Amino acid sequence: MKHVIVCGRYNRGGVKNAVKSQDFSFINKWLQRLKDGCRIYQDHIESLADTQAGWDRLVEINVKEQVQNLTKTAII
Repeated sequence: MKHVIVCGRYNRGGVKNAVKSQDFSFINKWLQRLKDGCRIYQDHIESLADTQAGWDRLVEINVKEQVQNLTKTAII
């Protein structure tokens, strides 16, 4: 494998739902990393101009975190 692409998508429901404490059953595991990012970077996200800017930043943070996770796998 030569290339791996990690994408983040703005204005998607996953990021917006990750900041909620609601139970999303089968997608809870997928949202957990986003929820962790919300918690870890909460001060930074809340310091941004508006809610949309915070969601956009969380998308960017999540992409960086997923790249870091990939570097820990045996295939990479």
